[in-house]
Amino acid sequence: GNSSQLLNCSPGVHPRWSPYYVRNVRVGTHTPIYKVLRDAGVPLDPENGQTAENANTWVAHFPVKAPEGAITRNDRGALEQCEYWLQVKNNWTEHNPSVTITYQADEVLDIIKWVWENQDKIGGMTFLPAFDAQYEQMPYEEITREEYERRAQAFPNVDFSKLWRYEQEDYTTAAQELACMGGHCDII
Repeated sequence: GNSSQLLNCSPGVHPRWSPYYVRNVRVGTHTPIYKVLRDAGVPLDPENGQTAENANTWVAHFPVKAPEGAITRNDRGALEQCEYWLQVKNNWTEHNPSVTITYQADEVLDIIKWVWENQDKIGGMTFLPAFDAQYEQMPYEEITREEYERRAQAFPNVDFSKLWRYEQEDYTTAAQELACMGGHCDII
């Protein structure tokens, strides 16, 4: 999800949110990336329900322009999005591809039927209503071209080569699970 933003790719197998949008990325205050973004002057706000004084998570706001001709969430119906996800799942991955299916109110029954018919293939999918999903700091917020241009012009240059200066420990091992321990191995 987040690394695709740095490469200007659509995360997961879902389409772009819109031609112009703000990508809100949550970063923990303990992470080196937070410190790089903060020190570069990237727009940051405390996570919903937190204050600047007690925040342990901040939301960075990145203005994004989709490439010309990019497919957006409004270009495909929910079932088309589901079928594309299934095609990727069956033909190109051995795991569960990340996807957020955006749907309209009149598509709910068709989605339920599709999920029921494909439940043996689904490990997890996210569904987001296009009609009433509004809250502060949503992952994506549609904006106008003018708003994008204003935000992009004001956005600081972030030098990610400085990341090493903030890394004081190895964050890649924090979530590892040991399959073999105490003389036995788990078989999955």
